[in-house]
Amino acid sequence: MKTLRLSNVLIVCALLLVALTTPAIANVTVNFVANPIWGTNNSGNMAIAESQIFAEVSAVGSNQVQFVFHNDGPDMSSLTEIYFRGDAIVHFNYLIDADENGGDQGVDFSPSANPPEPPQGGGGWTSFFTTDADAGSGGQMQHGVNNGNQTGEKLGIIFDLLGNYTLTDVEDALRDHSLEIAIHVTAIGENEGSEWLRNNGNHTIPAPGAILLGGIGVSIVCWIKRRRIL
Repeated sequence: MKTLRLSNVLIVCALLLVALTTPAIANVTVNFVANPIWGTNNSGNMAIAESQIFAEVSAVGSNQVQFVFHNDGPDMSSLTEIYFRGDAIVHFNYLIDADENGGDQGVDFSPSANPPEPPQGGGGWTSFFTTDADAGSGGQMQHGVNNGNQTGEKLGIIFDLLGNYTLTDVEDALRDHSLEIAIHVTAIGENEGSEWLRNNGNHTIPAPGAILLGGIGVSIVCWIKRRRIL
């Protein structure tokens, strides 16, 4: 019995060590906060946009990073413009939308925008993306990133990583705003208002091995129970 307990402890320690030294592989989730200086200041519209619009950031191979913009939630809204500032780390490569690279059929963006920066944006915006100007039903932009019920549409943007930069560098730059994202959300809620938002610098980064730890815990319990039965 003592030998069995000792072996259990050693196995648990070994598995935890592997988990804690395994790099996180889950996407980083970037959230956005309304910026009244850039546009309107309707608290209801801001709350809807802040709760429904987010971007997942992940590495693509060894030298690219992917931003996937989502609009998930029950309230009507349409993501229509996206701006990036800080091109020392990343450089735009291609889009993933309706007519490029197998994206959502309802989403169609182009690598340009008018105006070329947010209102009072301060300059330095180097990558801009906009949908077409035709409004759809309920005031939503026909080819914007629109919400469904709880799961809406999405747009993918692929950037090349410059120099020896990595996904971790991109995460750090988003946090300290040396890499910044601005978005324009329109047709929000019943009044069909619009808001400008920027990444808030506080995004979700999974702790190292967090995903693996959960699976290890379940496996250990099952293994120990099986040994006792045998």
